[in-house]
Amino acid sequence: VRPWNVIVCTATTVPIGVALGTVTSGNYTIIQVGGLATLSAIGDTTALVVNQPAVPAAAGQIAGSAAAAANLYDAVSLMLPQFATAAAAPGLLIPCFVNFMRQ
Repeated sequence: VRPWNVIVCTATTVPIGVALGTVTSGNYTIIQVGGLATLSAIGDTTALVVNQPAVPAAAGQIAGSAAAAANLYDAVSLMLPQFATAAAAPGLLIPCFVNFMRQ
């Protein structure tokens, strides 16, 4: 266990929470692990669908997911978009219900 080390999630890592502000390397931060959060998204890989679990993408963003996606971490980390989009703009802020409590 490395309680003082957190990385930005990628397409192959499981997110553990949502940073509530800018994080500077070597400093403390607070993360949100459940509830309604605003997540950075990109919808041109696979479109985000309302209440269909999203998956982590590159650089801490989320993307839509096919129901049988290999990296669909709905048993461990759940991110449910509340807004549908297929926009190619990275960094689009999407409200999502999140639950990272099973980490």
